[in-house]
Amino acid sequence: MKKAFFQIVVGLTFLATSVFAEEFKCTGQEKGINTMTGAERTIPIFYHIEINNNNATIDGIDNINFTVTEDDDTYILKASIGKSRLLGEYDLQIDKHTGFFKGKSWLFSRDNIVTKEGKCEKCEDNEKPNK
Repeated sequence: MKKAFFQIVVGLTFLATSVFAEEFKCTGQEKGINTMTGAERTIPIFYHIEINNNNATIDGIDNINFTVTEDDDTYILKASIGKSRLLGEYDLQIDKHTGFFKGKSWLFSRDNIVTKEGKCEKCEDNEKPNK
């Protein structure tokens, strides 16, 4: 009886723990506003996102680790630069069903509006870069 109970507890622990690993290639656009002139411009962006065990890294955004939460429909990546919001914060949401992403960055827009949008595709095993 004790052995069976132990196996059930261990099995439920693994089921309750959210462990996942995903990689995405994302392309889109980012809006930027020149604070001196007020002119708005759009630039293309390319991301390679790796999600492992509720943490994520994005190639091109160095030294920032993202915390990942997920629900049935989206992966939500959040990060703060520094210990306070004054240095900036970053939010990126990837839709699991369509692959579309949208992001906000307080550093680039004080109104915290959507500043980046695009589409992500999951990397297959043969597409993953060698490190």
